[in-house]
Amino acid sequence: KSEAIAAWLRCGELESKKQSLPTYSETTLKQGVERIKGLFLKPANEYSRQIRDILKESGVALEYVPHFAGTGVSGSVRWVNENPLMQISLLGAYADLFWFNLFHEIGHLLLHGKKEKFIEFNDKTLSTVQDKEKEADDFATNELINPKVYAEFIERGEFSKLAIRNFSNDLGMDPGIVAGRLCHEKHVTWKDVASLRPRLKFPDKE
Repeated sequence: KSEAIAAWLRCGELESKKQSLPTYSETTLKQGVERIKGLFLKPANEYSRQIRDILKESGVALEYVPHFAGTGVSGSVRWVNENPLMQISLLGAYADLFWFNLFHEIGHLLLHGKKEKFIEFNDKTLSTVQDKEKEADDFATNELINPKVYAEFIERGEFSKLAIRNFSNDLGMDPGIVAGRLCHEKHVTWKDVASLRPRLKFPDKE
């Protein structure tokens, strides 16, 4: 529903105007990505605020706008005046989806220019440039879990909950992120790892 999508986007824009942002810096954003990776194991109400603060330092506004019925929107990124605005809806409200959507939108900023607006809909996108969506997906996938380390884990073929927890501990990340990827790639079923995929409450505003 285009009206609902427009309203959801407008809410993010209005919220972002409450922030005073510095000039956008790609260099600072790249540095911020590494700092964000250190937040995987913190509680959601802590990392949600810290991610916003880190992105703000690079001139990026991040707003958490709850999902609007009739939109199916999980996230978006676009430029508002001279700064990027990212919105996350927490559609699905699982930790692995949150982190993937966050890094997907960051990927758009680092890989693509200012010309396009990207809005994600349950694995679909408003953009007609599908190769850019694939690039953002690959960025999120590889930034979240080192591809070489992940390939070695897959080759071992042990996907019990204990094995997933141990692998996640070695990476310093929420096991739900690993479990979600294994489900997506059909190494396990969603039911198999349901207890590893915590639901998130929507982060409180500051």
